[in-house]
Amino acid sequence: CNNKRLDLVFIIDSSRSVRPYDFEKVKEFILTILQFLDISPDATRVGLIQYGSTVKHEFSLKTFRRKQEIERAVKRMMHLATGTMTGLAIQYAVNIAFSESEGARPLNQNVPRIIMIVTDGRPQDPVAEIAAKARNSGILIFAIGVGRVDMNTLKSIGSEPHEEHVFLVANFSQIETLTSAFQTKLCVPHMCSIVEHRCDHFCINTPGSYVCRCKQGYILNADQKTCSIVDYCALDNQGCQHECVNTEDSYYCRCHPGYILNPDKRTCRRPDYCALQDHGCEQECVNTDDSYFCRCQEGFRLNPDKKTCKNKDVCNSVDHGCEHVCVNTDNSYICQCYEGFVLREDEKTCKRCTEGPVDLVFVIDGSKSLGEDNFEIVKQFVSGVLDTLEISPKAARVGLLQYSTEVRTEFTLRQFSSAKDMKKAVSQMKYMGRGSMTGLALKQMFERSFTETEGARPYSANVPRISIVFTDGRAQDEVSGWAARAKQSG
Repeated sequence: CNNKRLDLVFIIDSSRSVRPYDFEKVKEFILTILQFLDISPDATRVGLIQYGSTVKHEFSLKTFRRKQEIERAVKRMMHLATGTMTGLAIQYAVNIAFSESEGARPLNQNVPRIIMIVTDGRPQDPVAEIAAKARNSGILIFAIGVGRVDMNTLKSIGSEPHEEHVFLVANFSQIETLTSAFQTKLCVPHMCSIVEHRCDHFCINTPGSYVCRCKQGYILNADQKTCSIVDYCALDNQGCQHECVNTEDSYYCRCHPGYILNPDKRTCRRPDYCALQDHGCEQECVNTDDSYFCRCQEGFRLNPDKKTCKNKDVCNSVDHGCEHVCVNTDNSYICQCYEGFVLREDEKTCKRCTEGPVDLVFVIDGSKSLGEDNFEIVKQFVSGVLDTLEISPKAARVGLLQYSTEVRTEFTLRQFSSAKDMKKAVSQMKYMGRGSMTGLALKQMFERSFTETEGARPYSANVPRISIVFTDGRAQDEVSGWAARAKQSG
């Protein structure tokens, strides 16, 4: 086959029904076929696929440029020993192996595209339809069956005439008897590449001649060269979004049940039930596949009649007048006060609970593990507590420590005498964002924060000493000892 231009892909059955000894015989058959082929990028290019339950692309048409390289790859090929997905292998060859990206030459160069498939004839997938599409695309298929093969299956794979393209041998040892026949068939001139065939769609080589074939959806005219359409919908579904329906001389698009055709006569949409009838929805109507439902806007909820709405967030929709907190009820609202306050007789404004004197020190975790967002939440909580206290030198005195790798006194018990000044200091407090020395913070609170120097009243005054500690619980030092000493001291 000197200078013979072919794109040849072997498809080898590697299923578990092919014994290892038989698999080696197939490899020997391929090596024999290679002997009479002129392997080069400008002459014959060879690819190889083996298949079982899956497809393995051993090498493509562009992988090797020399015969010796292909021979080494064939010898190294390992038996898959799985299922028999013959159709899947042929589909892979059509879509991948014969693509230009994998080394196949363009169709306009008229280089014969040939599949030589060896199988024991027991496919587990629908092979006939896939093989027909491959042949209709211009690929010549030689089907070689071995052993107890269903001849009808082989004929559904191979090209016509079947006596030229379909072969059956009793066992794998006899497969080499086909070598001389294939030498003749592969080396004979392929007329499609050397004559002006004038085929409308595809030119298929036959021994010493050729035939024309048409794309799917077309039939060959009486001149045996041109094609006429019979299945208009075969052409990419004619752009119909859902269904394409053939008529005698044309086609039309049709939508799935529950959809209607758009004015472009190709795309589909759901019917607008909300626009087609008096839905009765007080606020919003929402279409579904076959009907509609009513929906309420944010802040409202649907009444039992499934059409009208009622306000579920009265607090945000009226001027409630609550001094602290407004709480929604079923159809109205009530006012509530922050902790430490009670509602006045007007049921809207709040007054402080009666309190005695207290020395209160907050110890705030400012470590990296707490996070800035949580740190801001703690600050808001502290400010809320301050609102409940009667801040003055004679009533509540408040100090605050923040700790991380070190401890920082934000303000002492004596520093501020009003809640306003304290809340301002809390809001301006900067997040330290490093380690977590909780024990060190408790030590400073115990040894310094409750001293008279920093504003604590003497023990003799019997003023309660309270510390509120905020922590994410991931201390890097010893905590329990200083906590115990602080509690023991009162």
